[in-house]
Amino acid sequence: MFEKRAWAEPRIEVTLTKNPYAWLLSLYRRPYHLAGKKPDTFLAFLQQPWPVVARENYPHPQFQNPIELWNEKNRSYLRLQTFAQVLRVRYEDLLASPERVIAQIADFVHLPQPASFQNVARSTKGDPLDFAHYQRYYLHEEWRAKLSPAAIRTINAALDPAVVAAFRYTLLEA
Repeated sequence: MFEKRAWAEPRIEVTLTKNPYAWLLSLYRRPYHLAGKKPDTFLAFLQQPWPVVARENYPHPQFQNPIELWNEKNRSYLRLQTFAQVLRVRYEDLLASPERVIAQIADFVHLPQPASFQNVARSTKGDPLDFAHYQRYYLHEEWRAKLSPAAIRTINAALDPAVVAAFRYTLLEA
């Protein structure tokens, strides 16, 4: 997804990764740039091809499924470290301690520490959810209740275990 390019200055990159199971549920809920009708079930969604958009810089017109999209996006984050300084942030860590993660990012990109920190409490997606909801949902893994054993098996069959482990996630058991 990312190509190695010649840069005049050392590259500094910050990536953000979400647990693959939770990410897939989020993508199903809001399937950006999905061509055609969204499948009626999450399991059907997991099994359908996913169209590629230009910003993904992927050499094929589609991924086999959205699970492959997660794999490739996160592989590209791992490849970044071959030509850039990379800070990998997990979404769950950001939710657990936003002020600490923002300070870590500021330090990493050589910006002054913010004098004060104010977190965004309301959702920016036009729904009534708030930061506390997202913390509960992701940090307490409430999303697991939405996964059937068949969905977990389908996801596990396509996930790259090495990429999952590189971001300190684990495969779920069906």
